Amino acid sequence: MPLYQALGDDGFFLTRKVKRFWLTLSALLRRLRFGNFMHVLPGVRRDRLNTDVLVINTHIARLLPLQIFHLLGFRRLRWVENSLIVSRRAHDLVGPREIKLTWDLSQNRNE
Repeated sequence: MPLYQALGDDGFFLTRKVKRFWLTLSALLRRLRFGNFMHVLPGVRRDRLNTDVLVINTHIARLLPLQIFHLLGFRRLRWVENSLIVSRRAHDLVGPREIKLTWDLSQNRNE
């Protein structure tokens, strides 16, 4: 936890189990770039100032909006009255570049 080392010696993460079905569905929807078309759904619009941010009217999009957008890689920014505001991080929009590693196993033996 390099960002928090100056704050103390201990750090921990809270986790919970996620069923394989939801991980598989999320991976499939992200591969299909389904999140790029969410702004056409009723109650969902792009933010005027930042096109990577979506504003969801929860009176119209009532059925688990945060959970659905989490499946597509969006993160909750905030709730404003009856609107949920979500975005994707910059590295979620563009995948990592391919890294080619060459590893010589004979160099790592402790002989």
